[in-house]
Amino acid sequence: MKERKKQIAHAFLIIGTFGLLGNGFILDWGRAATLLFAAFNLIGLVVLVMACRKRQE
Repeated sequence: MKERKKQIAHAFLIIGTFGLLGNGFILDWGRAATLLFAAFNLIGLVVLVMACRKRQE
């Protein structure tokens, strides 16, 4: 289960990062897209931290 959470977290981080890069340099979708992809990054980071902390215990 912990490995699955790490995979999901990495997927969120990849989607968020490529979304922000694409929005910033190529697509220019606007503020809503920027906030959405930033939220993906934030969710990915939170899930990754939670998965790593449980593994260390």
